[in-house]
Amino acid sequence: MAVEFGASQTTVLWIINIYTLALAALLLPLGAIGDRLGRKPMLITGLVVFGAAGAVAGLAPSAGVMIAARVAAGISAAMIMPIILAVITSTPPVKASPTPSRSRPRPAATPRT
Repeated sequence: MAVEFGASQTTVLWIINIYTLALAALLLPLGAIGDRLGRKPMLITGLVVFGAAGAVAGLAPSAGVMIAARVAAGISAAMIMPIILAVITSTPPVKASPTPSRSRPRPAATPRT
């Protein structure tokens, strides 16, 4: 990467670390915003931006574009992570079947009781 972009060691460190920096800085604020504005729009926006940022990072012609794409990916990951955790914890558990024996398949030759 450093050779392709002609980047210094400092620039390469920014490329590597900026994603984590953006994610850590915005995780809590974007989680609170997602609770206020709605989980679904925030999740969809985060997923679309994350995909676009990944495409831009993959096609980046320079280190500056790569850093900007990594910032966008970190911000969108901060949109996705708290929403996914909130959806998982708020999803109701699957109800157990009242008669477990009926939920299991039986061989055709087994007499029914």
